[in-house]
Amino acid sequence: MYHEEKIKQHEELVGLVKEETPKIKRYVHKQDQRNAIKTITIEYQKTHMTPMYEIEIEGYINNDKKLGFEVDADTETEGVKLSLDGFGCSMKMQKLIGF
Repeated sequence: MYHEEKIKQHEELVGLVKEETPKIKRYVHKQDQRNAIKTITIEYQKTHMTPMYEIEIEGYINNDKKLGFEVDADTETEGVKLSLDGFGCSMKMQKLIGF
C-alpha cells in the first residue's frame, strides 16, 4: 500500500512538471549568459520531492548528460502551480553558459 501511494505521488509530481515544462525551459535559458543552450532535456523520472517539500527537477542541455542541471521549485505559491526558486548545474555547464 505504501509503495503504491509513493508511485501515485511521483506520477502526480511528474505530471505537474510536464505541464510546466515550457516555464522550466525558459527559466533554464535565463541562466545562459552566452546563448550556448541549444536543447534542454528534462529527466522527468528523476524529479522528486525533498524532505523539505521542495521539488527538484533534473535535466541536461545540448544532448550531453555531463551538462546537467537542477531546478528547485515549490508548489501552490500564491496561485502559481510551480514557483521556480533555485538553479544549480555541473561545472562543465557553468563554464559553457557563464553561470
